[in-house]
Parts: sequence; structure tokens; C-alpha cells
Amino acid sequence: MENAISQIKIAQKKSKRMRRIPCLSHSLQLVMATFDKYRVEHLHNRSVTPFFLKVIARAKKLVAKFNCSTKATPRLIELSKKKLVGDVSTRWSSTYLLLKRLLELRDSVTIVCEELDMDGLLNTEWATLKKHS
Repeated sequence: MENAISQIKIAQKKSKRMRRIPCLSHSLQLVMATFDKYRVEHLHNRSVTPFFLKVIARAKKLVAKFNCSTKATPRLIELSKKKLVGDVSTRWSSTYLLLKRLLELRDSVTIVCEELDMDGLLNTEWATLKKHS
């Protein structure tokens, strides 16, 4: 028992001297969250927000519509055997994954939008996504 107590005391002394190293993925998430917050706050200002950020916002909105629709998602799965990936604020890579899947399913998404009379992305927006992917 004395040995265990002395080992605990040694560990406590060492832990006070150890430097904390933050998690890289958590740090990246914080950077992306800050960027995203800035983007949303300035979305209305055309001089601050590049066209690409507006396309990302429209893509996120389109995916959200699909994911909430009881008709669009089943039809998309029927055509492509896949679903769109939603954006999750706690995962820094989720926007990238959303855009990657959206580009992958472009033809099926376009068909579903036409069938259900939904506003999809414009050809210039698709081209912008492809250019920056």
C-alpha cells in the first residue's frame, strides 16, 4: 500500500511539470469554426465574401433540403444508392465531405431537383465547386 501511495505522489509531481499538448484535430476544428462564424457574419457583404463561400452556403442549404425531404432522399438513394452528407459544426472536415459527395452525386441530385421542382445549383456553381475541390 505504501508503494502505491508513493507512486501516486511521484505521478502527481510529474504531471505538474508536464506541458499540455492540445489535440491537433480539436485545434483545427476551432480554426474552422472561427472561419465559418466570420463567413456567416459577413455573407451579406459582397466585397468581403468571395463567390466560392456563397456557393458553399447554397450547397449546404440544398443538402439540408434533401435531408429534410421525405421524397428527395429516397429518390436520390434509388438513383445513386447513396445519400448526401450533412454539415456538422463539430467536425471540421464535414463541409469538405458534404461538397465531395454533392459533386459525386451531381447528376442524380440534378434529376431529383428537376423531378421535385426544387431549386438546385446553377451550372456556374457546380463549376465553381468542381474547380475548388
